[in-house]
Amino acid sequence: MNTEPLDDAEYPYSARYEAASPFAPSATIQNFDAAWKWLRRWLIRGALVAGVFALMGVGFAGFVGFRAARQAWLVAQLRQLGGQVTYSHEYPFNEDALPNELRGLVGDHVWSDVRGIELNDPWGWWSVGSRIQFACHTCGSFPNLSSFRVDHNEFTLKDVASWPSLTRLEDLTIQTQKLDEADYAVLSRMVGLKTLRLTTKTPVDLDVKYLANLSRLETLFLDSVRLVGTSKANPLGLPSLANLTILEVPELDDKAITQMGPMPKLQTVNIGESALTDAAVAHFAQSSELQSVVFDSKHVTDAGLEALAKCRQIVEIHLLGSQVTDDGVKALTGSELRDLCLDKSAITDQSFATFATLPNLEWLSVCDTKVTGEALEQFPKEHPLSSLDFSGAALTELGIQQIVARNPTMVHLARTRLTDAQLMLFVTNDTLTYLDIEKTRVTAEGFEAFCKAKKRRVSRFGSLEPPSIQSDFDSIYEQYFGLEFDPFTGQIGRAHV
Repeated sequence: MNTEPLDDAEYPYSARYEAASPFAPSATIQNFDAAWKWLRRWLIRGALVAGVFALMGVGFAGFVGFRAARQAWLVAQLRQLGGQVTYSHEYPFNEDALPNELRGLVGDHVWSDVRGIELNDPWGWWSVGSRIQFACHTCGSFPNLSSFRVDHNEFTLKDVASWPSLTRLEDLTIQTQKLDEADYAVLSRMVGLKTLRLTTKTPVDLDVKYLANLSRLETLFLDSVRLVGTSKANPLGLPSLANLTILEVPELDDKAITQMGPMPKLQTVNIGESALTDAAVAHFAQSSELQSVVFDSKHVTDAGLEALAKCRQIVEIHLLGSQVTDDGVKALTGSELRDLCLDKSAITDQSFATFATLPNLEWLSVCDTKVTGEALEQFPKEHPLSSLDFSGAALTELGIQQIVARNPTMVHLARTRLTDAQLMLFVTNDTLTYLDIEKTRVTAEGFEAFCKAKKRRVSRFGSLEPPSIQSDFDSIYEQYFGLEFDPFTGQIGRAHV
């Protein structure tokens, strides 16, 4: 056995040292290759991501462009039919904060949704009914439409029954020839309504059951639309209703009102001539937020006024043609009323003892009553009462003197026994802004004397303005004070208040 040690060259497990190849890659080159592979991999990924975003941008731009072009075309169609369009950035929506400069460059139809549409044809220029139907079909293409107003004799709610935005409508105003049960069925589906105005040229019936689903309704205006109750009262009522107006329905009775159910947020009520009684007044008075009531009914008595007097927030009561007496007025003692109208009622001068206890009373109307005006002396001098309507009342000479002594700003004395001499008492009232003396005993000579004296006083005190006067002598007024802009007619002429 050979026991001689092996040298290193012969040892099979010894380390081998070979000469370095001039073509072998260095460590730096290897690191560079690795870095390049990593970078290339991320560049590819970045390019893919950028491509995806580019495609998304192109798709979004295409969508915006298509939407803008489609909306612009639809708006143009409506405007050709005489329609008016309101965008989301315009009043009353004001929901778009985009700068006006940018909107001016690209146009309303790109950035703003159509939120309101108005279609008016009160004179029947759209003589063909299919035109209003086409317009309504076009309106249904705006998904965010929240306000729709239409005045057309051929319009029916069935024309909008298929709108996707039906449940999102918040404001609906309709003037048409008539409506029927099928229209009201569509109305009951508009659960998002906050404002509803219905006017028909032909009186129609509206069962209160069709209002049961309108829990968000805040304003209800009905003109020639007769509310009727043929089913049970709505136990949930109209929880959001704040303003109620019903006009031109003399047959309106208590049943329809009570079947509307509770209206806990009711603030204002305006009912034209009707057959409503104290029961309807008491139903309205259940609202703790009631502030204003205007009633024209000969069936309301002292009980109705007493129910209203219990409303803590009430500031305006107009009971026209009622049976209210001096005893019923006593319930108002010390209330916060600002406006009070008891025209054609049974009150007398005795009620003024109560009126004088109303610290905020500014406007008082007692037309066509037995009031003489003499009891005005019971009001303290510092009382804010400034507007008086005694038209058709039994005014006496002393009563007119009491009116003059209060220096009111607005006075209605039409159809009274006012004479030329009594008219002259108002010359020195420098706070007077309006005076109605139509159908009185004032003569043309007396009125001219008044105008002449008033003009001298106005000229003497340069800061004074002549009052607007409703009289039987327009030409005399024009001679001394010229013509005025009438805001009611939009024309130059005698001003009306």
